[in-house]
Amino acid sequence: MKEKLITLFAEALPGVDFTKSEEMVEDGILDSLGIVTVIDVISTEFNIEIPYEMLDAERFRSLAAIEEMIRELGGE
Repeated sequence: MKEKLITLFAEALPGVDFTKSEEMVEDGILDSLGIVTVIDVISTEFNIEIPYEMLDAERFRSLAAIEEMIRELGGE
């Protein structure tokens, strides 16, 4: 799933290197606008809705955290 996410996110946010860091939010790779874009990509691609209570930076800090959230919500 990691490679699929990298491809999807790179298409949605050209110029952002999602492989550069494991702490994307902390290292400034993914900002608030980027998180909104990632949410849209995830919702569309995996046909899931991310509940309000899951919308925190910790859930989007790394590709692994995003993968875990997608799995929790039933996306594969």
